[in-house]
Amino acid sequence: MLPRPRRGGGASRGTLTARPRLIERLEGAAEADVLVVSAPAGAGKSVLAQQWAAIDPRPHVTIRIAAWYDDPAALAHLIIDVLEPLGPPVDDVRATVTATEPRFSGTLLPGLSEVVSSRWTPFVLVIDDVHLLTDRSCADVLEAVCSSLPDDSQVLLLTRAATPAWLSRTRTERRLLELEPDDLVFTTDEVARFATDRELDLPDHVVTELGARTEGWAVGLYLASLALESSGDQTALQRVGSSRMVVDYLRSEVLDHLDADTRDFLRRSSIIEELTPDLCDAVLERTDSAAVLRSLARRLQLVVPLDDDGTAYRYHHLLGEALGIDLTEHSPSAIAGLHTRAAHAYLQRGAIDACIRHAQLSGDLELTGSLIWTAMPLAVGTGHPDALERWLEPLTETARGLDPWLTLASAWLALQQGRADALNGWLLKGEAHAGRDWKSRIPDDEFAATLGVMHVVIGRGGLTETLRLVEVVPRGLPRWSPWLTPLLAIGMMVAALRRQYDDSARYGTLAIDTARAVGVPTVEADVLAWRALEAWCSGRVDTAQQLGADVQALVGAHHLERLTTAGLTITVLGLLDAVGDRRAEAVTHLGTARRLGLLMRGMTPWFRALGPVLLARAHHELGEDAAARQLLEEARTHLTADLEGTRVISLLEETSALVERSRRPSSTPTPAILTAAEMRVLHFMPSHLTYPQVGEHLFLSANTVKTHALSIYRKLDVTSRNAAVIRARELGLIESIPVV
Repeated sequence: MLPRPRRGGGASRGTLTARPRLIERLEGAAEADVLVVSAPAGAGKSVLAQQWAAIDPRPHVTIRIAAWYDDPAALAHLIIDVLEPLGPPVDDVRATVTATEPRFSGTLLPGLSEVVSSRWTPFVLVIDDVHLLTDRSCADVLEAVCSSLPDDSQVLLLTRAATPAWLSRTRTERRLLELEPDDLVFTTDEVARFATDRELDLPDHVVTELGARTEGWAVGLYLASLALESSGDQTALQRVGSSRMVVDYLRSEVLDHLDADTRDFLRRSSIIEELTPDLCDAVLERTDSAAVLRSLARRLQLVVPLDDDGTAYRYHHLLGEALGIDLTEHSPSAIAGLHTRAAHAYLQRGAIDACIRHAQLSGDLELTGSLIWTAMPLAVGTGHPDALERWLEPLTETARGLDPWLTLASAWLALQQGRADALNGWLLKGEAHAGRDWKSRIPDDEFAATLGVMHVVIGRGGLTETLRLVEVVPRGLPRWSPWLTPLLAIGMMVAALRRQYDDSARYGTLAIDTARAVGVPTVEADVLAWRALEAWCSGRVDTAQQLGADVQALVGAHHLERLTTAGLTITVLGLLDAVGDRRAEAVTHLGTARRLGLLMRGMTPWFRALGPVLLARAHHELGEDAAARQLLEEARTHLTADLEGTRVISLLEETSALVERSRRPSSTPTPAILTAAEMRVLHFMPSHLTYPQVGEHLFLSANTVKTHALSIYRKLDVTSRNAAVIRARELGLIESIPVV
């Protein structure tokens, strides 16, 4: 609310009156894990938190919630970011952040709990404006945090609403302290101290009236003091009412008394969440923002410095609300342009989420589509595909369908999520944007060329059409376009399958050079994995293993195992582990490959046959011929006419012959291979969802889900859901919980 209290020294006109009786209650609640301060806007919640932080020896880390953080993934990112400096690195957990079930409750929540519990030093996590979190999954995130606190750490929740319902158990267990609106009301003594701190010489009866008129409301006291200071007339108190009047009061008694330039600065900069001089200069198209912000922070206590050196500020939310109304009424035509400039300013600073949010607020769908598409390689080229989902989520499907680039972004999201029907629907919309003759315009039209990349990635049209597009599409793309990389990598693989080795080598070299130049590690890993597979097929086992080590390093550094499109990479790693007699690593990689391979249904038809063949060969190397036979049979069901004469058939026949000649018993018990339907049910087992709720997600009856569950228990040789989850994680069939 007001500038944070200084450590030591007396009060001044730039500080808020201390609240020792409230600080004592916070200090005395050492046994409480969670502290909740619930009171209306302007009651002094944030300042109370700042005053406690000034005297408490523990680090206090603060998260200020905004409307766009009402998303469990965004909230989890915030919490991880502020807690990371207090303990070991958490990159592995950050890579699992998602709002999508089943990975949300099965992987993210346990990983977040691990982050919280592993911090080295006791802390206080302050979360301001909790009332803005309405998504039920956000409550799950906060509950996971509050239930995982290390000794002597606490969470302080500041909210305008009542104590969240999910804290009822914490209250019952006497691990909750609650400060409510009446607790934050200024007493008569505190009002007198406030007047003294403000250097207001008021008789006792005026102090009493000041408290009564403002109802002990912190911001009301501040506004009343401004009225008294500006007019010297004690009747000015009568113009200060309750919180319902504060916005009008701010406009009439604060903003109207500012010069036109300062008021214009305030109203136009109100669209920015955290104000820095350079950002304000860029958005407002001026060069003196640093001086203006410093002056405002001295003159208005509702302009809050966020650091000690004047590099960042924020507006109190009541002032921000008044300024927003002011901007809408006085300069409505300027709003879109302000958000557009903010989007570009955040883009230059690498703040992609803020950039895209302001683009959406500008109402410019073309700009939004362009920025999301530009930023997509950051999300889908590494193991962070949920960023793309977060960017697209605020847009309706209708809005996305109106913009060609948003259509392709939606198609790519569906591809990464393994949703074949949605993928096909978005591609049809993309083709409608491109026009009927889009293939003939590929050399001259970047959108048509990019649509061609999508067709190559999903294998639309077969191997011949794939190689034709690999030759023509690069003419329509910028020279260093990141979308060249998957195109060329798949061209390398398809050409090799058709024994066009010169073309394969050429595509591979171009793919890896471009991937390294533009930073697409998933494609770099794909190319190296394919080269490792080729080396192994030709008997150069040492070379294959060396390349495999490079691939594993990329997978680990960029969390590529989370990407559906990394199915071939992980499959090759599993095969190399099996050949190298690294059973534990092989088991995990083969399970992960199985999981990703099933998600790839509806795309890259040739891999739906090749993937099971490579998995079968790996299981054979591990002495698990029963599993190998099952996988070979699955591969045969996915053979298509254009695979005749390719190396897929050769590898299938070679592996089948090896397995049939083998009469050795399995060296270890081999779990039966789960079907695609069973794998989909298995993915939900780590979550808190009941089987009927799982059925709702999968459009299955509860009985069908239960039948699949029982089959999973039998194949994994377990008798319970928890045991199935543990065994499946050991086998890599579901994502493991990151360990900090």
